Amino acid sequence: MKLKNMTWKGKTVLFGFFALMLASLLFVGTAMAIEEPEFTLIKKDKPFELRAYEPMIVAEVEVSGDMKEASNRGFRLIADFIFGNNTARDGDSSKISMTAPVTMEAQSEKISMTAPVTMEQNNGTDSWRVHFVMPSEYNMDTLPKPNNSRVNIREVAPQDYAVIRFSGFTGDKKVAKKTQELLDWMQQMSLTPIGTPELARYNPPITPPFFRRNEVMVRYKAEG
Repeated sequence: MKLKNMTWKGKTVLFGFFALMLASLLFVGTAMAIEEPEFTLIKKDKPFELRAYEPMIVAEVEVSGDMKEASNRGFRLIADFIFGNNTARDGDSSKISMTAPVTMEAQSEKISMTAPVTMEQNNGTDSWRVHFVMPSEYNMDTLPKPNNSRVNIREVAPQDYAVIRFSGFTGDKKVAKKTQELLDWMQQMSLTPIGTPELARYNPPITPPFFRRNEVMVRYKAEG
C-alpha cells in the first residue's frame, strides 16, 4: 500500500483504522480467557445450537425501564457487587473475577416472545432480571455475600437451552427478529420452549459491532 501521496488526514484515518483493528484483535484474544458457564454441545446447526448447561451460581437483580436502561442499571448493580461491595468469609471485601455472558430476561409473556444480558420482565411491567454467572471456583458457602440487598445469589440447576448466535448491536427489533428465528427453528426441531427467552451478551460496549458475540437463549425440555 502506497502512503507517499496520501494527505496527513488520510494517513491519520488509515492509521486510526489499523489501531482500532489491532486493539479489537487484542481485546478479542483477551476476552477468550474470561470464564464462561460450562455446557455440553448437543447439536450444532449454524447459527443454532442445543446446549446442556451444568449447574451454576448467579448473582442477579431485578430492574425497571426499557431494555437498554434496565441492562445498564442491572450491570452497574452487579458490577458493584463483584468489584468489592461484598463481605467475604474473613469479614473483608473481595473482588470477584468477571465472567461472560451478562444475561437479561424480560419478565412478561409479551416481552418474552419478542424482545427478551439475561432479561426477564415481571408480569407485564417494565421489569427485567439481569444476572452474571459466578466463577466456578465458588460455591454458595464460599462466595462473598452482597452488601446491597438488591443483589440476589441463586443456585441454578442443570438446564437445556436452544441458542441462536449473532453479531452486531442488540436493539429491540434485531433481538425480536433473532428470537423469532430461534423459536421457528425450535418448532421445526419439535422442541417445546419453557420459561422466557434470554439475551446473552459477551462483550463490553467498546467492542466493535462486527466482533460482538450475542445470543438469544430459550430453555426447552429435553426428551427422556
